[in-house]
Amino acid sequence: MLPRVADAEELPKIVISEVYYDSVTAGDPDEFVELYNFGTSDIDIFGYKLLSDKDAGYLIPGGTIISAGQFLVITENYDSFVASFPSATPDLVWEKISLSNSGDYIALVDGSNTDIDAVSWEGVAYDSTIFHHGVVDASLERKFGDISPVDTNNCDNDFIIQPIPTQGKKYEKAIYSNKIIISEIVPTPLNGADNEYIELYNEGSESVDLGGWILDDDDGGSSGYVILKGVSIPPYSYLVFRKGATGIALNDSGDKARLILPDNLIRSEVTYFGSKRGESYSKFSDGWKWSLSLTPDSENIFTAEIAEIEYENPGAEESIKTAREKNNGDIVSVSGAVTVVPGVLSSQYFYIFDGSFGIQVYCYKKDFPNLKTGDVVLVSGEIAEYYNEKRIKIVSASDIVVLSSRDPPQPKVVKIDDIGEELEGQIVTVEGVVESTSGDTFYIHGSGSIRIVIRETTNIKKPKMRKGDKVRVTGMLSQYKDSYRILPLDQDDVILLSSGTLPKAGQEIVSYLVLSIFISQIWISILLKIKKKRKPWRQNLQKIYPAEEVLC
Repeated sequence: MLPRVADAEELPKIVISEVYYDSVTAGDPDEFVELYNFGTSDIDIFGYKLLSDKDAGYLIPGGTIISAGQFLVITENYDSFVASFPSATPDLVWEKISLSNSGDYIALVDGSNTDIDAVSWEGVAYDSTIFHHGVVDASLERKFGDISPVDTNNCDNDFIIQPIPTQGKKYEKAIYSNKIIISEIVPTPLNGADNEYIELYNEGSESVDLGGWILDDDDGGSSGYVILKGVSIPPYSYLVFRKGATGIALNDSGDKARLILPDNLIRSEVTYFGSKRGESYSKFSDGWKWSLSLTPDSENIFTAEIAEIEYENPGAEESIKTAREKNNGDIVSVSGAVTVVPGVLSSQYFYIFDGSFGIQVYCYKKDFPNLKTGDVVLVSGEIAEYYNEKRIKIVSASDIVVLSSRDPPQPKVVKIDDIGEELEGQIVTVEGVVESTSGDTFYIHGSGSIRIVIRETTNIKKPKMRKGDKVRVTGMLSQYKDSYRILPLDQDDVILLSSGTLPKAGQEIVSYLVLSIFISQIWISILLKIKKKRKPWRQNLQKIYPAEEVLC
C-alpha cells in the first residue's frame, strides 16, 4: 500500500494485518500492531520503522525477520498483552506505542523511508489512504482474498471490525447471519431526541452475536456505532438501540437507518422521506408504514393515522376534498378530526381534518359544542369563502355531532414550495431562514417564501429573531387573499434553530457606532481639559447652550 518511490512490484510483501488500538483494558496497555509476510521468502525488517500521528515512531531492531506466511506482533506492554491474550506471545515491545482512540494512523516504512503500508482511522488520514470510520473495544483486521491481502488504500474496504482480536492468525471470512433486520425506527419521538431509536429483529431460530456489527444512518451523517462484543439477540426477539447510547441522530427531514456487517457489507437498511412526530416507521408484512403505536422490544402494531381510519360517520355525504370543490352556497356534510378548537385562532371558527384534507368550520354566533383536539365530528353546513379561504358555515352547535375521540393528528412536514390549495386547512411544519420580521409577523424562505402570523389569542411570545436566523414553524395553513400564511398555535410552534450571521450592512453600522463613541470620548476629554484651564470659556458657552447640553 502507498508506494511513493518504488513501484509496487519492488516492495516487500508485507502488510499491516491487524491493529488493536481501542481495547477493553483501561489505558489500552495491551494494544498491538500485527505485520504479515504474504510472500514466499523470509524478510529481514531491521531498520524499518513504525510511524504514528502521535509520537516519534518505533525503529525495528536488528535480527527481526518475518518468515514467509508468518505474522509479527508488536505490543505496548508485554505483561498486559499476555494477560489479555494468554495463548499468544508478542514478538516485540514498543513501549511508547500510544495509539489514539479518537484518530490516528500506523505506517510501516523501510530503511530509506519508502512507504510499505499504512492504516488510518477516525478522521486521520496518511498520504492517500482513506481512513476507517473506527471501532470501540475491537481491532481492525485486514481482509484476505484467495491469494493475497485486500489492499485498496480504503481502510473501510480493506479491514473488518474484529470484536475478539486474532493476533498471529490470518483472517478467515466469517459467515454472518442473514436473519437480522431493522424492524422499526423512531426519528422524532415526543419524549426527546435521545429517545430516537433503531430496533432490530432476529427472524431466525438461533441466537446471534452482534459484536462488531455497525448501526449507522446515511453516508455523511452521524458516526457509525459499533455494537459491543457479547451483545446478542435471541431467536425471534427484538433489540433496541437508542440515540442516547449510540449517538446516531436520525434526521427529521429524511434519512437512512443501516445495519452493516463487520466486513462493511450492508445487511439491512431502510430509507424514509420526512418523519412524523411521535410516530414509528415500522416494517409489516405488506411493507413499511408510519404507525401511531411505538413498540420498542416488541411486535409492531399498526395504528393508522386519521387518514386511514374508517370513521363512524352516518349522514356524511362527502369527503372534505369533495366539499372543498363545491360552489359557495352548496350544502355539505363531512366528518373529520378537530385540529384547532374554537378560541385558539378565533372565537368564531375551528378546523377539522379527515387525513387527506382540512377545512375551517365557521359560526357567526360562536355557538359550538365543547370540543377538544382529536374529537371526530360530523359537520353539516354551507360552503363559503373568506378572503379566498374555504370554510363550512354553520348556524349553531346543533350542526355538529361528536362521533368519537382519537389522538390529535400530527403536523405534516412539508417544504415551503409545496404549500398550496391542497394543504390549506391543515397543520404543517416548515423550516426556513428569516427574511424579515415586524411585530407579530415575520417571513421565512427556504424552497419558497411564506408569511408567519402570530395571533394574539394564542398567547405566543414571539422569540427574538433577526434576518438570517433559521427557524422551524408549525401551525395552521390559512389563505388570505392571494397568498398563504402559517398561524402558529402554541409557544412550541416557533423554534429558533440557529442564529444567522450579521449582514454586512449591520456590521458597517456597528463599526460606525463604535467609531462614533470613540470620537465622542476624545472630545469629552478635550473639553474637560479646557474646562480646567479656561472657566470663562465655559461661562460663555453656557450663554449659548442650555446647561444640560454642556459637556462637563
